[in-house]
Amino acid sequence: MRLQHKLGIFTALFTTSMIFSQSSLAAEIQPADQQPVITADQQNEQVLNKDQKKEQLKKEEALKKEQAKKEKAIQKEFKSIDKQLLKIEQKINKYNHKFAKLDEDEDDDDDSSDDQEKKQQRQLNSEAGQTTPKTAIDEKPAASTEFNKSENEDAEKSDETNGSSEEGMLNDDEAEDQAEAEEDLAEELEEAVEEYNDYVGKFGELEKRLAAVELQLNRLAEAGADAAMIKERAGRIAELKMKLAASLEDLGRIQTSIMDKIKNDHEAEIKEEREEKLTTKEWVIKFNQKLDEKTLSELSIVVYDANNNLIETAMAYDANKQAIIVTPLQAYKTNSLYTLYIGNDISSQDGKKLKNSVKMSFWIK
Repeated sequence: MRLQHKLGIFTALFTTSMIFSQSSLAAEIQPADQQPVITADQQNEQVLNKDQKKEQLKKEEALKKEQAKKEKAIQKEFKSIDKQLLKIEQKINKYNHKFAKLDEDEDDDDDSSDDQEKKQQRQLNSEAGQTTPKTAIDEKPAASTEFNKSENEDAEKSDETNGSSEEGMLNDDEAEDQAEAEEDLAEELEEAVEEYNDYVGKFGELEKRLAAVELQLNRLAEAGADAAMIKERAGRIAELKMKLAASLEDLGRIQTSIMDKIKNDHEAEIKEEREEKLTTKEWVIKFNQKLDEKTLSELSIVVYDANNNLIETAMAYDANKQAIIVTPLQAYKTNSLYTLYIGNDISSQDGKKLKNSVKMSFWIK
């Protein structure tokens, strides 16, 4: 009886357990049989969402490429600006060095060439029966240097340099093309400056180029370029403006001093005016005695134009031929008047000075 009771309990428990297990199993299976059905509209919506995501990714990728292209164009413009500023600074330094040398030569002339002293020396030479050096101006073919830039090219180059875009940075391939074109300006700058044969013209071109670089920098600022990089280059431009202004002041002072000296040289020998067709005309000045090269300087022989602007020239002394060759570093302008001035501070090896300075004007037809 007791055993049966125990078995009954066991059976009941087992039955209960089975029922519970079956109930749990049914509970677990039931949700799988009742999953939600996706309608056609829902499927279309899912496909549409995927397409939108793909399109969004494409747009983001295109935007990244456009931004990269803009950044590349901006960096090219910064590179162009840096190259132009470097060349401008090099030119200013070159001419400042030359002006400093002219200042030295002018000071030496002032110390050693007092008018009364010259007269006394010439008088002594005359009494002693000594002859003073004499000059003869001969012609010489032009050097092999070619000057093949036309005035039209000058105008075109100036227009390109001074042109500016009112729309700021471009947003497509034109931005990169514009940056490359502006980078080429750095290569053109030196040629543009060297096409002027007078110092005033050279510095005028440097001023125009510096103004064009400043406009280029302003466009970059408007396009949202890096502020620190803009500020750095703006500082360089301001510094170069100050150096240019100081150089022009030095040039004006030197030219005024030289032209005053020439104007007041009433004893200068005036040679007959000549006409020349060659814009690269070289002058050969022959002397009847060998010269003391220590007495030769940048101011010994100068060429200036009708506006009294000094022309950049090179002077070479040939001791064997007892001659000085004066060469224009840039071509003379056609239909223009120039004057060659030979100072009388040039001395022979035995210390004799020229009796008179020499002045000769010439037209380039």
